[in-house]
Amino acid sequence: NKSEVLAIKNALVEIKHTLFKDGYEKIFISHREADKDQVDAFVDLLHAIGIPRPTTELPDSVIFCTSHLDTIRDMINTDKHVFYVLWYTDRYFESPACLNEAGAIWAMKKKYQEILVPNFDSGKIKGLLDKQPVWFRANDKMRLNSFKEQIEKMFALTPITPNVWESARDKFIQFIQAKTKEPSSCSQ
Repeated sequence: NKSEVLAIKNALVEIKHTLFKDGYEKIFISHREADKDQVDAFVDLLHAIGIPRPTTELPDSVIFCTSHLDTIRDMINTDKHVFYVLWYTDRYFESPACLNEAGAIWAMKKKYQEILVPNFDSGKIKGLLDKQPVWFRANDKMRLNSFKEQIEKMFALTPITPNVWESARDKFIQFIQAKTKEPSSCSQ
């Protein structure tokens, strides 16, 4: 019977998420299409950390970014263990679709990380999600280092060498600062 099979499947998914609560399978990046170049640079940084790129054998990407609403709804309702990244710019907060994504992520109690571009006013976040801030700025070297370690644990990745990481991180920060015209920051 279909309902019994669905109940068993849901129970197995719940067991998987309980037993392997830090075993993530996908990263969903909520962003505004107009900020795609910044998000592409962030995706490159995730690949540098060790998140696998799609291959001919495994064509499905671990990283998921889209503006197609049905696909977004499916990703939020998936049985995969997904980590959500919200890429905040002024344009993000001008988009009802982006705000709906953020609200759905919060309402469904998904694990998320908010990342702000350097010139974004953090005051705009108030009232959107949890009261306690979980955000950091995209040019914050120390927080990017912590984020790297968090991703390595969540996806059971072998840590890359410090020199490779620092080079990739600094290239990313340089790109983001050029895009947003803000000075460098070590910690904010």
